[in-house]
Amino acid sequence: LTRLLAATRSPIDAPIRAVALSSTTPTSLLGSHSTVAAAGLAGFGLGGSTGLLAGRGPKAALEALHRDGADALIAGRALAAVDQLAVVSSAAAPGDGGLGAKLADAAALLRADVGVEVVTVDSGGWDLHNELGTAGEGAMRSLLEGLATALHDFWTAMDGSPGGPIDVVVVSEFGRRVAENGSGGVDHGAANAMFVLGRSL
Repeated sequence: LTRLLAATRSPIDAPIRAVALSSTTPTSLLGSHSTVAAAGLAGFGLGGSTGLLAGRGPKAALEALHRDGADALIAGRALAAVDQLAVVSSAAAPGDGGLGAKLADAAALLRADVGVEVVTVDSGGWDLHNELGTAGEGAMRSLLEGLATALHDFWTAMDGSPGGPIDVVVVSEFGRRVAENGSGGVDHGAANAMFVLGRSL
């Protein structure tokens, strides 16, 4: 994703083109200067300041630090982008941290049309070494049902969005063995799957 952002230009020259809805930036977005990582939209914004700039407010502090020279333009654009995202954030309800809530935040970001082109979300709990289950019941079926519901809700929320065509890619960060192990699960291996959802496919 970093290479994609580097090889293309923002249609509106947006300073923040990618948002990772997680506590850390994923590997696919490392090295991108136009990425922000946030656990969720609710409460997104600049934190407090300490030291010499204490009491001034984080925005005023940053503006004071970068008021002169080439940094002023960059800082100004970054702060404007934070303001735009904060407007989206103010309308967001605190989520439960689950996949559905994260995809709802992603939809809100993309519908706001503030220049965000890429949103990544993480979904844990798929490391099923034990008791994977069957096609009819079990842990894997429950996880897949949750994924399907979250994707359906996201796609419904994005219908007619101003941002144009949307493509969704679902991929695991590591592969699995195909053969079941002795405890009814599958261990780490080389096999993997990718799901792609989009109108142009």
